[in-house]
Amino acid sequence: MTVLDEESIRVASEAARRNVRGSLGSRSFHPRDAEMLVFDAAGQRAHAVEIWHAARAIGEEGNKSARAELRRRYGGRAPGVGWIGWVLVLAAICAALALVMSTGFRVPAENLEGVVVALSVAAAVLIAVTLVGARLRATDRAHGRILLTVCGALVGAAALTLGRGAVVGGAIVASAALVALAALALLYVVRHRHPDQANAIDNATATAYREALATVQDRAADLQRQTADRLGPELAAAIVRIRTAAFAEAPVSPHGLDLARYDDAVPAGGVIISDFADPRVWLPRALADKL
Repeated sequence: MTVLDEESIRVASEAARRNVRGSLGSRSFHPRDAEMLVFDAAGQRAHAVEIWHAARAIGEEGNKSARAELRRRYGGRAPGVGWIGWVLVLAAICAALALVMSTGFRVPAENLEGVVVALSVAAAVLIAVTLVGARLRATDRAHGRILLTVCGALVGAAALTLGRGAVVGGAIVASAALVALAALALLYVVRHRHPDQANAIDNATATAYREALATVQDRAADLQRQTADRLGPELAAAIVRIRTAAFAEAPVSPHGLDLARYDDAVPAGGVIISDFADPRVWLPRALADKL
């Protein structure tokens, strides 16, 4: 087990202080990077790299487990990760293309009538597929917004096509629009009749990630205990002294990073571990702020 004497701690503290100060101007410099510099100054980079990879894996696995849990509970209806949402997006793309081509932008609309009809039918078929997949169960409210986009695009395409006198093509596009409108109405009827299902699936993402966050925090605590065992009390205490000396005199960075808040109560490796376990690191910021 490596033991640092007082002179080694003093030299390492000066090096860590200098390296941390020199890195504060970088927008990509985070607390975990600062503690990595501390370990490096103490000649313990191998330990830091091991902690770094283990801590990063905790957040990544938390993200994966939340997504897997969403799929397990809701299957294709799962918000954000289920196939129904992606099929609806594809339907929206088809409908939007049909609308654009119906306007005659760049190419005369008469020349693209067959393509418009094909895209409209494709959108209707895709919507029908999602209805089969949902099986009269409540779906995420975001699916309703996508369907509303599909409806608007198909209604617009039908109006433009019929307006040019293309009766057959216009009738087909209008029928596709009716399918989309019926699906939209059905979506809201099902949500109204099953409010508990609707509320559960609307909050499903936050629920899954909240459960994953608890697991991540537990695993981070386990990793901290393992780190303490690997370092041993003397080396861990020396690293905390070096880190405290380096962080205490570090000014707040131009980007608001305040390292002084990590005092000697934070165990060695704790900055790296807690930083990676922070949901703002492994989750999208908008979602992390809700947890």
